[in-house]
Amino acid sequence: AGALADGSALVRATVLASMCRTNAADWQWKLGGLLGRRVFPMICRRDLPLGMDEATRLLFLCKRITKEGHMIVTVPEHRLSMENKALELAWKGEQTHSRAVHE
Repeated sequence: AGALADGSALVRATVLASMCRTNAADWQWKLGGLLGRRVFPMICRRDLPLGMDEATRLLFLCKRITKEGHMIVTVPEHRLSMENKALELAWKGEQTHSRAVHE
């Protein structure tokens, strides 16, 4: 994963929830300490409100993570919640919000 985080694409690792908690410190030490990369957790729940301000901040953060060669770690439930949130926003007619979340 560290080799893929070269600034050309957003690197996201999806791990099982049970492994995320136990391996988070190990990932941070290996990627952060040895390779000089940060590991950002991506947490999303469908019940959280997500408007244009939040979507814009999220997009800005993802672009920064990509540019600086860091990576995102998430669990399947949170990744799917983010994808569903983008679809939900598009269905409601909020294409701008949806595009920012989905991008």
